[in-house]
Amino acid sequence: MLTPNEVLGALETFQASIEPAVDDVKRAAVCMIIQNTAEGLALLMIKRADYDGDPWSGQMAFPGGRVELDDESPKAAALRECVEEVGVDLRANATFVGPLSEIRATLRGRKIDMIVSPYVFFTEQTLVCTPNYEVAKTVSIPLSFLLDEKARDSFELHYDGKDNAMPCYYYQGDKVWGLSLRFIDELRHIIKR
Repeated sequence: MLTPNEVLGALETFQASIEPAVDDVKRAAVCMIIQNTAEGLALLMIKRADYDGDPWSGQMAFPGGRVELDDESPKAAALRECVEEVGVDLRANATFVGPLSEIRATLRGRKIDMIVSPYVFFTEQTLVCTPNYEVAKTVSIPLSFLLDEKARDSFELHYDGKDNAMPCYYYQGDKVWGLSLRFIDELRHIIKR
């Protein structure tokens, strides 16, 4: 079983890749929260509520959202969104570990004008979440599950006139894929080093 010291030690030495600032590209930020639960270390995720017109409607994600003009930084935006979406103030309930690499978001295989910054936090407690209307539910996924190569799966996504095999995890009926999976894959790589 992974210990907090093993995971935090690996993350503390990681050098994140930062995307250059571009005026016409929107920014977003998310909180990747590692909790020390009774079953071991787990990553807190949200299932987004279903909304018409939202390309990520109903998908698994991390608490977070767009950086607003009055946010001091992408990290500040991630912290604000965490309070808004799941009712958790990480400044009072967790330790900031560090950033992961920023990623240019994609939609149906095409890059879009949005850069997402992930920030990793750690808490010794299992957080009590109170999701708002944007969040259907919260899910704690064990890191041991995400590190297990046998748990990796795939599904077919139709775009550009063809079926494309997309990597994913299925956890208790929920599919984790896309941008969230890209962040998880970097976290897995760091921990496995």
